[in-house]
Amino acid sequence: MYTIKERIAISRIVSDIIKADNIIEESEIEMLNRFRHKYDLDNRIMSEGRRMKFSTAVMDLNTLTEQEKLELFNNLKTMAMSDGACVPREALLLLALSYSFGFVSNEINKDMSENRIKSRLISCPTGDVSINSQYVIYIEGKYDDTVNNDIRDHLENNVLILRLWGFDFVYIPALVTEFGSMNKTYVKDVVKFMAPELSDATVDVVYDRLLNMDTVKFCNKVLAGNLGVNDVRNSEPSLFINIGTSVIPYCSASGPVECYTEFLCIPITKDISSLVRSFVRAYSELISYYAVPNVKYAVDWSKNFKYFGFYKAMFDFLVKAEPKDSDMVLYVYNNLIDFPQVSYEKLMLTPQESALYKLIIYMTYNHTLGGLPTTYNAKYNNEIVNIYTKIYRRRDAELPANMAPIRSRIESKLKKNLPMLANIDDYIPRLKDGKYVITARPERIKIKQVKSDSARLFIEHNW
Repeated sequence: MYTIKERIAISRIVSDIIKADNIIEESEIEMLNRFRHKYDLDNRIMSEGRRMKFSTAVMDLNTLTEQEKLELFNNLKTMAMSDGACVPREALLLLALSYSFGFVSNEINKDMSENRIKSRLISCPTGDVSINSQYVIYIEGKYDDTVNNDIRDHLENNVLILRLWGFDFVYIPALVTEFGSMNKTYVKDVVKFMAPELSDATVDVVYDRLLNMDTVKFCNKVLAGNLGVNDVRNSEPSLFINIGTSVIPYCSASGPVECYTEFLCIPITKDISSLVRSFVRAYSELISYYAVPNVKYAVDWSKNFKYFGFYKAMFDFLVKAEPKDSDMVLYVYNNLIDFPQVSYEKLMLTPQESALYKLIIYMTYNHTLGGLPTTYNAKYNNEIVNIYTKIYRRRDAELPANMAPIRSRIESKLKKNLPMLANIDDYIPRLKDGKYVITARPERIKIKQVKSDSARLFIEHNW
C-alpha cells in the first residue's frame, strides 16, 4: 500500500519518463494505464504530480522498501523501452533514480553502495545561464589535493570514455589551460565583443580572472552564486551531472509555468576512474546504443571561445565586478543605510523596517543583552520600546509583536539590492539564542548624525 505522497511522487516520475523524448506514443499511454492501475494514480494524484519537481519526487520515494524501489525502477525501465528505445533523457532520469535509490540497473551494487547512498539530486530555477547539455562537471567547495592529482593523472582517458557516450567532462583547471593556450588578443577581443561597455582596463581584469579561475571558485561563486545552485556551496569533491529540466506544471493551462534544471551530484569517495567507469557502465545498460550521439566527427572547438551552457555562466560571472567587502553607515536623520565601498541599487527600507533593523544593530553592539529578544523581556522591555521610538522618531511607534516577517523582508531587500557586497551575510539579522543579532565586526558599523558629519564608529552610540 503506497501513501498519497508516494503515489504523487510516482506519478511525477512516470510523467517525466513519458515526456522525455518529446513524443507520446500509444505504447507509452498503455503503460501509463498499467501504472495508474497498479499504483492507484487517479486524476487528482496525476494533477498533484504535475506541480512537483523530479528531484522532490525522488526524495519522497526514499521511504519505500528496497524491494519496492527495485520493482518501481524495473517498471519505469520497461516503460522507457515501450516505444522500442531508451533515449539519453530517459536513461539519465533512470540513472538519477538508481543512484538516489542506492543501486545501479537492476542489481544492488555492494561495491559502490557508499557513493550511491550519498548521491543526491539538486535543482535550481532555470534562467538564461542554465546548463542544458550533457556535462559531467567536477566540483569542490574546498580544494582536495588527492582528488585533483587523480583527475589530472587520468584526465585524457576519462574525457574519452565519457565523450564516447555523449558527455563532456569539464575540469576547470584544464579549461583554464585551454583558454591560456588561445591567442591573448583574440580572447580579449571576444570579451570586448560580448561586453562592449567594458573599458580596456576592465577587459584585462576579466582576462586575468579567467586565467585564475579554479574548481573552488567555480563551485562556490559560479554555480552557487551566479547560477543559484546553492546546495553545492562548499560541496565535497563530486561529479555534477545535468539530467534535464523539470517543468511545473507541464502546461500553462494548469497555471503559470516554472522551470527547474535538475542535477545529479555524486560524491567522489574512491578514485575518479572507477567512478567514471561505474557511471558509464550504468548508463550503457540503460540507453539504446543507436540513441547515443555520434561524436566521431565532432568539431574540435578547443581553440575557439565557447559561449553556451556553463561556459556562458562562467563568462557572465567573470564580466561582473568582483564582490567587495564594505562598511555599513547608518543615518540618524532618515531611513538610509549606506554601504560606501560597493555600488548598489538604492536600498529602500520602510520606516518600520529601518527602525527595527537599527534597533537590532543597537541591541547587538551597544546593549548588555547582545541582541534584540524576539519575545517579551520583563526587565528590559520598556527600555527597548523607548529606544525603538527614538530610532523611529515617532512617540506612538509600537514595537511589533511578531518581528519575523519584517526581519525576512529586510533580508530579502539586502540580498536583492546588494549582489556585489561580499560580506552581506555579516549584515543579515539572524536568530541566535532567542535574539536577533548581526555578526559584522564592530569596526564595520559606522553612523552619521548629520549630513555634514563624517561617519564615526557606532559603538557606544546612544539614540
